[in-house]
Amino acid sequence: MRLICVPGHSAGNRKSANTKKGNKYLRSALTEAAHSVRGSKNYLGALYRRTASRKGKKRAGIVVAHAMLRISYYLLPEKKCM
Repeated sequence: MRLICVPGHSAGNRKSANTKKGNKYLRSALTEAAHSVRGSKNYLGALYRRTASRKGKKRAGIVVAHAMLRISYYLLPEKKCM
C-alpha cells in the first residue's frame, strides 16, 4: 500500500512527490480513521495535530494513515507453521 512518498532531494532540486497507486479502499478507510483520531490524546493524535499545524489537514491525514499502516504491519504475526 502506497500512502506516502519519500521526497527526493538532490543538490537543492526536488523530485516529483506524487504517491503511487495502491488499494483505494484501504487508503480511504485509513485516511478516514486518521481524521477521526485527531482529537485523541495519544501518539497518533499528537502526530496529526503536529503535522496539521505545519502541512495542513489533508496531509496530516495521509501521514497518520501511513503511521497506522506501519503499526498494523508490525503487529501482524509472522507466518510460522505450528
